[in-house]
Amino acid sequence: MKIREELKILEKNILNCSFACKKSNNARLFGRNLTDEYSSIDVLFLGMAPQPETYNSKEKRIIFGPYSPTGKRIKNLLFELQTIFNNLSCWGTNCVKCNVAEDEIPVAITRCATNLKNEIEILRPKAIILFGKTVVENFLKEKFSVGRVSSWQEVACMHYYHPMERTGRFMKHKGIVFDFLKTVYR
Repeated sequence: MKIREELKILEKNILNCSFACKKSNNARLFGRNLTDEYSSIDVLFLGMAPQPETYNSKEKRIIFGPYSPTGKRIKNLLFELQTIFNNLSCWGTNCVKCNVAEDEIPVAITRCATNLKNEIEILRPKAIILFGKTVVENFLKEKFSVGRVSSWQEVACMHYYHPMERTGRFMKHKGIVFDFLKTVYR
């Protein structure tokens, strides 16, 4: 089965999820291609969960969308990455696929784990960049340390700042991302 077909099946499973949460606008967000390439994914960006306040219409419910602050920062990073790495294909997704209240995140992470694992296995990225402490601690079960490289099922993973971190370190320290990707793509 081709990647697109497998992703369509997985997306349908996610959209049909019956997990009810207290804080939801019924948005179930599947990952998406952030660049033009689709045949293989070089880098997977992994966030935690969609924020309901950034999705006020169904048409805009896409992960790391250009209307959201997170999406804008990722778009800027991607622009710079594309100038260094030609034809770099990137995918964005979250550990949790729907809006949940803060106190429901641990349960949602557990419920979404199989879908996330399947998504990554279908895409087979060469590298994963994990955005923020919560993602690292829940996905890799490791202590967060910016720039730390480890692996998940033989895929190189790097801990990095969350795009919405208020200190501005996300773009200020982007060299860490560039250096990581240079080692992955030798």
